[in-house]
Amino acid sequence: MKLLNERIEVIAGFSNKNKPPIPIKIRYGEQIVDVQQIVFTELDKRCGNLMFLYRCQSNINGCLRPFELKYEIDTYTWYLYKI
Repeated sequence: MKLLNERIEVIAGFSNKNKPPIPIKIRYGEQIVDVQQIVFTELDKRCGNLMFLYRCQSNINGCLRPFELKYEIDTYTWYLYKI
C-alpha cells in the first residue's frame, strides 16, 4: 500500500458518542467510492492526537482494494492514510 495521508471528504454515520463514526462514502480526487467493508477499527494515538484508524476494502476501478482511513477526533478531520 502507498502512504498518502491526504485530507479527504467522507460521508459517515454517527450512532452515539461512545462508538466511532462509520465511513460510508469517500471522495478521492474526482472519484466517489463506497466503503464496502470495514475490516477493523482501532483507536490510535499519534503525536498526542487521538485518531480512529479504519482498514477498509472497496471495489475501485474494478478491483477489490484495501485502504486505510484515519479520523482525527479533535479536529473532526478524515484522512486517506494508505491505498
